[in-house]
Amino acid sequence: MDEWRGLALVVDVNEGVRNVMRHHLVQLGYPLVEASETDEASQIFNQMDDISLLLIDENAPGEMSPREMAAKILEKRSDVRVLLMTNKDESDSVCDKRMSFLKKPFDWASMISALNEVGLALRPIKSHSK
Repeated sequence: MDEWRGLALVVDVNEGVRNVMRHHLVQLGYPLVEASETDEASQIFNQMDDISLLLIDENAPGEMSPREMAAKILEKRSDVRVLLMTNKDESDSVCDKRMSFLKKPFDWASMISALNEVGLALRPIKSHSK
């Protein structure tokens, strides 16, 4: 597993979901930037070299679909990990070990599990109660 370094880019039109992600990532000690759609997220990604994790809602609006955006990012940068957040039960198998799914609504444990699935060594810096 890799030690995670850098920023997380959280992309979701729902501010409440972004707030939950922010809370969880802060508990893990990692900084983040946020976007509400793929166009804004793509612009942020292209301006910031230290983004190493993309957490994106599968239904995020924008010119480019979230899956297209994730594929382009993974093609460009081999160090980035991707979590596609979805309301559906994902039965698609993902060929790329740098990408996984996170089913909404999610809790602390499922988020940690999904992040570990993409190869990130996570060590919470604060205790977290359920």
